[in-house]
Amino acid sequence: MTQRFLKEEIKAAAHNNSTMNLQTLRKKAHKLAVLLKHGWRLRGAQKRLRASGLFDDDYYVRAHPEVAAYGGGALLHYLVYGSREGRSPHVLFDERGYRATHPEVDQEGGIALLHYLDHDDYNPNQWFDGKWYKMKYPDVSASELSPLTHYVAFGAAEGRDPSPRFSTAFYRRMNEDVATSGINPLAHFIQFGLAEGRMPVPPGHRAVEGRPVDLTEIYCIKRAAPGGQVALFVAHSPDGRLKPHVPAYLHALQLSGISVTLLVAADRPFEADESLLTQVSGLYVRRNEGLDFAAWAHVLRLERSYYDAEVLYLLNDSLIGPFNQQDLDTVVKRVNASPADVLGMTENYERAGWHLQSYFLALKAPALRSVAFQRFMLDVQTLDNKDDVINQYELRLAPTLKQAGLQCDALFVSPGVSNPTIYRWQALIDLGFPFIKVMTLRDRFDGVDIENWREVLARRGYDVGLAERTLAETKNPIKPDFDTPLVTSSGIGGETIRKLAFISPFNYDNGLGAAGRSYISALRHTGLQLNIHPVKAPFHVHRQLCPALDVRDFVGPSDVAVVHLNPEGWASVLSREQRQIIDAARHRVGLWVWETEDIPRSWNSAIERVDSIWVPSEFCANAFRAITSKSIHVIPHVVAPKDEEVVRSHLAHREKTILYIFDGSSYLTRKNPGALVRAFAAARLADRGWKLVLKTKHLKAADTAVEALRRLVAATAGAELIDRNMSRSELRRLNDTAAIYASPHSSEGFGLTIAEAMADGKLVVATDYGGSTDFLDSSCGFPVSCTLVTLTTTEGAYEKGSRWAKVDELDLARQLSRAADAHELHDDSFGQRAMARVAERLSVAAVCADIRRALATR
Repeated sequence: MTQRFLKEEIKAAAHNNSTMNLQTLRKKAHKLAVLLKHGWRLRGAQKRLRASGLFDDDYYVRAHPEVAAYGGGALLHYLVYGSREGRSPHVLFDERGYRATHPEVDQEGGIALLHYLDHDDYNPNQWFDGKWYKMKYPDVSASELSPLTHYVAFGAAEGRDPSPRFSTAFYRRMNEDVATSGINPLAHFIQFGLAEGRMPVPPGHRAVEGRPVDLTEIYCIKRAAPGGQVALFVAHSPDGRLKPHVPAYLHALQLSGISVTLLVAADRPFEADESLLTQVSGLYVRRNEGLDFAAWAHVLRLERSYYDAEVLYLLNDSLIGPFNQQDLDTVVKRVNASPADVLGMTENYERAGWHLQSYFLALKAPALRSVAFQRFMLDVQTLDNKDDVINQYELRLAPTLKQAGLQCDALFVSPGVSNPTIYRWQALIDLGFPFIKVMTLRDRFDGVDIENWREVLARRGYDVGLAERTLAETKNPIKPDFDTPLVTSSGIGGETIRKLAFISPFNYDNGLGAAGRSYISALRHTGLQLNIHPVKAPFHVHRQLCPALDVRDFVGPSDVAVVHLNPEGWASVLSREQRQIIDAARHRVGLWVWETEDIPRSWNSAIERVDSIWVPSEFCANAFRAITSKSIHVIPHVVAPKDEEVVRSHLAHREKTILYIFDGSSYLTRKNPGALVRAFAAARLADRGWKLVLKTKHLKAADTAVEALRRLVAATAGAELIDRNMSRSELRRLNDTAAIYASPHSSEGFGLTIAEAMADGKLVVATDYGGSTDFLDSSCGFPVSCTLVTLTTTEGAYEKGSRWAKVDELDLARQLSRAADAHELHDDSFGQRAMARVAERLSVAAVCADIRRALATR
């Protein structure tokens, strides 16, 4: 048959010889030469590939322009040369990826597309799952077409999905240019959409559904300090110990300047000795579920400070090594010197095209702070199947970050498509790669020679005995113990991670909202799993700052529910779901603030509902101690210390301005601005060039007290009343220019604006009463004497008979004058001590420690 076909070709060539030009003759001659060499096998292959519809001549020539000069045509070029050179015959058939996943094609000298047609359950690209396609659409098997042929010919037009990872209908619906052009949606996505960042599936879609990572049992044995270069190192422990090669790896990382937090994925109760606790900066013991991605994601949810690292290494124990310290130090130096945002040791093209292998990843600040990375890790679930973990997380991580604009590079670039840690293990080591995969030594791979591995490792300085002991243990797997808690036999007595629900009006623009936002900043550093619930109902007259969206770290009931809302608002402000969250919690905390020495009687029922009470000051604590024996803890608001350089730059521009900021809805009787206006006038500070600014909002137009205040300000030289909402930048400019902050309050449950002024290095004058006495005294400010008075009438929420302070206006005038003197003499010692006081007592770290103590002794 071959001879007859060749004769026909020669006969046709001779018959047309007179009309053929030289180029055509050359093409015919080349085609005849190829056919002489390969015979009918090629002709049959051509027919089969044409019938499959999976060879696209136009695409092949467009993707590989040099093929146009070949005399035998695109299809013949593919069969003779192209397939073996890794040239894809169709946009939906990834030649290099297919060969990497199925190395037998290379070993048999075969054609990848023909191999696929014989094994159509295999995947032609990372977005097409042949087995899934046939299960999803049973008529495909009956058609006797390959899944990819069916999708190209019929499936795409019918809106069928090639895999759970790509929605044909969604992609067409979201991209009008695709719908109008009639192009195959998956072909467009692979050629253009992937690089352009177009979404293959609707937001929140998962190819495989798993379980939330935070349902897995976990213990924090040792909490690491944040910052610097940090490694989250996942180590599998099948028998309560680390594998023999792991401690040496941990020690080498430590010598390279990397702080290690060890995440033990345990099948049985884990035993940690003192040497391990000394060696690592942090230690978590977690039930072995979901492999390394679930462990990393779980701890990143618990300790968000890892996102603030200079470099975060995601590592696991699948590597034996490093062979010597110098090689690892060189790797770390290369990571630090690289301009890339994300680095992996090696890249790989198996399974689904290019990706970074996840056994050793280094992420720098731009990646750690990116929405893309944090969203990716928040989306990680516990998956039981290793292939699902690889497909859903390892294969997608680097491409996802690359699409987000981050630079992703490999330290050791792969010249081929096969897994370099297996098929090029020795060449990698020769290039300075300081590891060998356990899998390479444990499993047998066709064409991979590992006979001399001991000699290779020994030459690099590695203790081969460590590797041999690890390999020996893998031959005798131990059955997991799912019934015994993971740390009961360790003698460590680890702390179970608690789940805390925080309900607060942090989404509103008022003092309570600002306090709520400050508490969230401290809670985020506690290591707790947090569900944060904003107020969803209108909240008095206050402006909403952001959408009322819940932020959830966990599912199910919380161990602790903290309700940052005074009892009078529970019935009208809390939603039904929020009340259910409170009722379902094992321990309920009321985080409350009050401004008189007498807690309202109407609060008694709420006090009975909670198990303990948190308050922002000793003043509030004493008020509650007078009426209940329940546990009470002082948790002040967070006030972030200001940068000293910034404060010094503001000092040079501060004017002779006394500022008081208050909310008119908080009752003028309590805020008492009139006393400040009168004291300012009595001190005659306007004569010295000073001015007084009262910044407020929500003053009632028809209120007699408001009208009296307006008349008083108008009659006082140098005084000004600003009654309106200001943008944050406007308020910052006003605040930065004021040299003195004054508060003539009758009472403050905490005194947030006072503390903020102290943090800004201002001279602060305030009534020596209420919550502000926890941090303001004569060493760092100007407290004003006062006398206690009893309310003779009910003032809004403050009942008749309650007690608070009446500021001494003469002393207020004296203290304003003293503060003005200090400013005019350029004495910044009060401001410096005020900043130090706030940093000591009200920083995130200080408040975080207060919260931990409260939870430990609740």
